[in-house]
Amino acid sequence: MQLHETSLRERIPSEIGQLSLLNRDLTIADCLLTGTLPSEIGQLRQLQRLIFTNNRLTGTIPTEIGRMTQLTIFESAYNLLTGSIPTEIGNCVNLQALGVFRNTEINGSITELIDHMPRGLFRFFLGELSLTGSIPSSIGEFGQLDSIRFQENHLTGSLPSEIGLLRSLTALDVFGNQMTGSIPSTIGLLNSVRSLSMGFNTFNGRLPMQMSLLNQLGELEISANDLTGSPGVLASLASLTSLYIHDNRFDGIGGLCTGKTWVNLAVNDCSSTPVLSCSCCTVCCRTAGTGSCESIST
Repeated sequence: MQLHETSLRERIPSEIGQLSLLNRDLTIADCLLTGTLPSEIGQLRQLQRLIFTNNRLTGTIPTEIGRMTQLTIFESAYNLLTGSIPTEIGNCVNLQALGVFRNTEINGSITELIDHMPRGLFRFFLGELSLTGSIPSSIGEFGQLDSIRFQENHLTGSLPSEIGLLRSLTALDVFGNQMTGSIPSTIGLLNSVRSLSMGFNTFNGRLPMQMSLLNQLGELEISANDLTGSPGVLASLASLTSLYIHDNRFDGIGGLCTGKTWVNLAVNDCSSTPVLSCSCCTVCCRTAGTGSCESIST
């Protein structure tokens, strides 16, 4: 059953649990639903897809969702949900995609949640929430993951070296957190990754040489960190077309411009005496730490 762009402006009745023959899809998107997700939703034990996107749902995600053992997709984005994501969702052993994002009052520990999740996940989207804690080493056990999007939370700690075990990963997004430490050398093992977004954290140290192995990488966002040395390790990446490096402490461009046409290469400063000289940059950032950038006239 699917409902899209219908102004229901109604609550989800507790009687929803009586729809026992519903075994494939329950999608209610862009319908201005209000109220809470009733605990009776857990009675739909044969349901495979549960999607409540872009409504006005409030309250918490009921723990009874863990009874829906046939569930493969759960998505509840762009709502007004609060509380923590129940770890009972880990009982949904067939879950392949979890998308709980843009619910800024959802909180709790991402560490505990990851440790309870089924290892067969394909997509793991928990962006624009208020999650805390660090990404645990157990993230390396999710060998089928294609996409991780944990952007704009309150995550701390370092990016674990076990991230390199995710050989199927095409996108990793931890933008806008409070993560620290150096970028692990094992990131060079992600030979399928096309997009890395790690900007606006506090990552430090030099870019690992192993990043030169990311031959599929098309977009890299590492701006507004505390990275040092030269980004020249990226110069050999022929697929890289969007690069954001501003607001770091790089001491040179390191050959990035040689033989390439960059689309969104940002330099740290474009005043009359720039911090870095860059002939191929298309964007300049004048004010450190603000992301205040402007296009360069050509």
